[in-house]
Amino acid sequence: AFMHSVHKRIHKLKLSDLETHGRDFSINTSPERNPIIRVGLELAKEYKLLCLDEFQVIDVADAMILRQLFTVLWRRGTVVVCTSNRP
Repeated sequence: AFMHSVHKRIHKLKLSDLETHGRDFSINTSPERNPIIRVGLELAKEYKLLCLDEFQVIDVADAMILRQLFTVLWRRGTVVVCTSNRP
């Protein structure tokens, strides 16, 4: 459910950027245009503590998204707690 929510937020921001800026065929790596960073900033405003029960990442693309997302959350002081039953 958490990653589904993250993907929905990213998609919403991308659609908004498309309407605002149009199609951009160059790669803009600025934080202001990076939807993952912007979702991380939104989540950091909403949560000081994020608990993810039975957390498991099996998709490489999700892992790459989470790397950026968690970096933003931790830099903003959000505590992330994850549990798993897998060794």
